[in-house]
Amino acid sequence: MQEDVPLALMIFNRPDLTETIMSQLAKAKPPILYVIADGARNDEELAKCTKAREIALNPTWPCKVVPFLRDHNVGMVKQFKDGLDFVFEKNDHLIFMEDDHLLSPSFYSFAKLLLKKYSNDQRIGHINLSNLSPYFTKDYKESYIYSRHFFVWGFATWKRVWKTYDISMPEWNKINQLDLLKKFCFSSRERKNIKKMFDLHSENQNPWTYDYQYMFNCLNRDTLAITPTKNLCKNIGFERDDATHNKGHNPFMFPLEDLISPIISPLQIKRDRKFDHHLSKEICPGTINMMIRRVSNKIISYSDKLLSTKKIIE
Repeated sequence: MQEDVPLALMIFNRPDLTETIMSQLAKAKPPILYVIADGARNDEELAKCTKAREIALNPTWPCKVVPFLRDHNVGMVKQFKDGLDFVFEKNDHLIFMEDDHLLSPSFYSFAKLLLKKYSNDQRIGHINLSNLSPYFTKDYKESYIYSRHFFVWGFATWKRVWKTYDISMPEWNKINQLDLLKKFCFSSRERKNIKKMFDLHSENQNPWTYDYQYMFNCLNRDTLAITPTKNLCKNIGFERDDATHNKGHNPFMFPLEDLISPIISPLQIKRDRKFDHHLSKEICPGTINMMIRRVSNKIISYSDKLLSTKKIIE
């Protein structure tokens, strides 16, 4: 396995976000940068796409830049699949991020170390860079845990996992679905929601996302995800007019943290069920908690508007 780990950055038409995350990446200085960019959908979008590419293709730190650029638009899902196929043609592993994934400077050393450590361990299929419940693990002595939650807000993985990934996930209709969902989920509500998403994307000729298929692939192969006990990635693409899916308030907008060396591994390769159970309740809350969250989000949104109005008046 090669020493340097390539970072695959997928961008599109948001040069302001691209500039922000490139400035942050300059702190980590990844030595190989693949720029995966879809083509513009219209003339109006072309200028933004061009500007985003200029920023991403010209990092402010010394590194090898490898472009994977489209002249025409193929859509996010196909660009993701084809782009990572391109990276894995010459690499055994990678780190992936999109233009709204702001990474902690320690993400690179963390991912590089664990990509090497678990390169041939079939039990591990994924490395999260985000921790969507860092307050739960704040007192952990270990630097990471093993989970069955697979997030794509910044992640690392291996070619051995990627070659089993199928964007149409046909295997979903060939397995015992209930058994798989029972192993992963902690409530009937969670099972129902996940099944709905898997049903929607299985053998779908026009999928609108790639993460549920990725999640299914990892679960179906009974792998674990490494999750850092500190949050190394936050999604800054919410509440924007140009957001593809993240239209509302980000309920997992936690501060970036750093993992201090040495990296401490858990004593056993075993799922942290307490963490997963807690996180499942956060991601898929019950009816009462969901109502509370909606009210809280409205209060936060209203408070932000009042603060903005006050600043304008002042």
